[in-house]
Amino acid sequence: MTKERKKTIAAAKPVSATKRSAPANRGSKTARPAAAPPPSGPRPLSPVLSAAAELLDEKGFEGLSTTAVAHRAKVSTATVYRDYPDKLAILRALIVHVTISRQDFLVASFSRIAEAPDWREPLAETLRKAYHLRMKAPGGGSTRRALQHSPELWLWDEKQTEELAEVCAKFVRKRKPATTPATAKRIMLAGITAATALLDIACLMPVRSGQLVVEECIAMSQAYLAPHLD
Repeated sequence: MTKERKKTIAAAKPVSATKRSAPANRGSKTARPAAAPPPSGPRPLSPVLSAAAELLDEKGFEGLSTTAVAHRAKVSTATVYRDYPDKLAILRALIVHVTISRQDFLVASFSRIAEAPDWREPLAETLRKAYHLRMKAPGGGSTRRALQHSPELWLWDEKQTEELAEVCAKFVRKRKPATTPATAKRIMLAGITAATALLDIACLMPVRSGQLVVEECIAMSQAYLAPHLD
């Protein structure tokens, strides 16, 4: 297995997160993830996954093919097939990569929110940055839409959201120690799920309309979390 394969298909976890597994990919091995980069931006993509992200952004799932990815990446199709037997394998690797990068960012952000005297502004900054990453980072928004093409990946994404909520729950308890672990996880799971859905909608809109939805998402998230964090 190549070094690139290990980095993109392997199980991975965000900073301070519990261990997680990439969706099953028959014939592949699980490898230890590379060290997480600073969470202020997306992790760098390999040339093949970068090409796949560009095609997914431009043409959607139907425009993604092994041949098109090879042509865009300026490599042979044999090189692509060596690591990815079909386009779903490419999509799987790309979604894993983008999701883990996003969760690295969110875990680091919630750590700052837990430490801030007033958590509202760091939360607003986090949601605006999350929207920006979806709009600007390769595959940032299109990978979310592509989840519908694979039930396996959809279920994997739900599991990642639940694990992320469990990790971020400790930041709720840091501000309100009386909150039980189960309650803190429930609070974060509801908040993350709702915010994710609103950001998905915002990314489908014209930029100005999307930004307004993000501001509504911020207001709703702040109102929801206030009883639990103040």
